Amino acid sequence: MGTPIWDTIFHIARPKLSGAQGRKAIVVFTDGYDLRSSFHGLSSAIEAVEAAGITVYTVKYRGRCAPTGRQGALAWKLPDPGMKEIAEATGGREFKQPDHLDAVCRQIEDDLRNQYVLAYTPKELATHGSWHRLNVQIARPRLKVLVPARYRAVKAQRDSPLAQ
Repeated sequence: MGTPIWDTIFHIARPKLSGAQGRKAIVVFTDGYDLRSSFHGLSSAIEAVEAAGITVYTVKYRGRCAPTGRQGALAWKLPDPGMKEIAEATGGREFKQPDHLDAVCRQIEDDLRNQYVLAYTPKELATHGSWHRLNVQIARPRLKVLVPARYRAVKAQRDSPLAQ
């Protein structure tokens, strides 16, 4: 018994969504316990969703299948087993034990409807396909900007305004 969370996310991102066009998001409803992934860990899952341009939202709840008794109580108090990391790495959000799923769905919908594209040309041209850290700072301290932790350099196409 158990859920192979990282294997599942990897296989959804790579063969299923990697070629899809437009905005892509995965919403993961889970207790957060990956007890069965045998091929891919958290880092592989993050790399797969980043490469496919997918935003991940995690909704973590303590369900009936979570470990029980003393082990379950301890596991719930331990540091997050990756749900926060994968959400933040992709510009998504982590929701812990939400009271109302409709509020979670509204927040996700709002996030996806209010996305903007940020583009820039670095001083030194990067190798096509290489990964680079991303640090976006804003002047308004009350605002929170959700951005992926890094980006992949791409070669601008000839008909793109970025190529000029």
